[in-house]
Amino acid sequence: MFGLTTALGELSLLLDLPDPWTTIIDVIARAFALTTVFMVFRTAFILFVRGTRRVFRRRGVDTGI
Repeated sequence: MFGLTTALGELSLLLDLPDPWTTIIDVIARAFALTTVFMVFRTAFILFVRGTRRVFRRRGVDTGI
């Protein structure tokens, strides 16, 4: 949970214009934070899709796609 909070904080910083003296470490940290947020949303989406497939398959609504 701490990593997600840190990632969201870094994402909010990423949306602001960075100072011209931003070090390369800050840029790398922000890139990792953005990647982490993307992976969280991707994982949630995949789990949601798999869950809906199971629900519809149990009800017999699966169209064979």
